[in-house]
Amino acid sequence: MPFSRLCAAAAGLALTMTIVAVGISAANRSLTREAAARQRLINQAVMWSEIHLGLANSLSAVASRDNDARIRKLLEEHGVAPRAESGKAGAPATTPK
Repeated sequence: MPFSRLCAAAAGLALTMTIVAVGISAANRSLTREAAARQRLINQAVMWSEIHLGLANSLSAVASRDNDARIRKLLEEHGVAPRAESGKAGAPATTPK
């Protein structure tokens, strides 16, 4: 009789551990999906940052070339210092907000 109770207890423990392992595995998959989504967002942010920098450089060059006060004002409102009047190449300096 004690042996059958021991076997039943071991089987119950094994079943409980299996259920816990399945639950942990499901939670892990969910966290992995969430981490992958966040990584995609970070990668896209880097790509958009490069696009925005190129756009700011182009606008700054146009503002310098054409002496356009409206574009300069727009750039300054968004924290980008337009290029100098000479139109020399170089990335516009950004100012902290």
